[in-house]
Amino acid sequence: ILLVFGKEDGQSDGFWWAAEKLGYSCSIARTPETALEAYLNNHHDVVIIDARNNSSNCFDAEALCRSIKATKASDYTVLVGVTKRYSEDEEEPSILPLLRAGFTRRTQENSSLSSCINELQTLEYGEVRYNLKLKACTGLFTALEHVSEAVEITNSEHEIQYVNHAYEKVCGFTSDELLGRDPADLFKSEKNKDTIETINGHMKKGK
Repeated sequence: ILLVFGKEDGQSDGFWWAAEKLGYSCSIARTPETALEAYLNNHHDVVIIDARNNSSNCFDAEALCRSIKATKASDYTVLVGVTKRYSEDEEEPSILPLLRAGFTRRTQENSSLSSCINELQTLEYGEVRYNLKLKACTGLFTALEHVSEAVEITNSEHEIQYVNHAYEKVCGFTSDELLGRDPADLFKSEKNKDTIETINGHMKKGK
């Protein structure tokens, strides 16, 4: 976790102690420059940025978020903006500028330890785990694209969900032509019939 708060206050302390209690690795940056440098060096799973626009925040949170989003590593990072808490009789401003800047989550300020713990656990069991799975899947598919063997992935309905380049070359079909189709239908096609019959024979032999 990377905390980006211009000054130490109850909110930054709340997240710091919550991270420590949960056993998460946590660091803090006071300026956009040090925050970006820390992020590029460590590729944090979660970056929490003070976006309250008050005396504690002496930087442009949206600009910092855009800078982080411009890096390749940010594809798997949860960017959280901490905004001011408004009373019921105050009109809350739109969070659309935050979303457009690249924030993936907004949380209202609440410095209580229990609230900060709940927020961090929500992130872990939600966006963080999803991003870790996405990162693993992306790595797997990248590896499959570079193997020489033909690879086909189907769902429970036997519909093709993925084929690699080697599979396309062997079958003579593009991935767009194959996705959503039953592999058995390929054996009925006249396109590259001899090649497909050879593949079918190997499959029956368990090769």
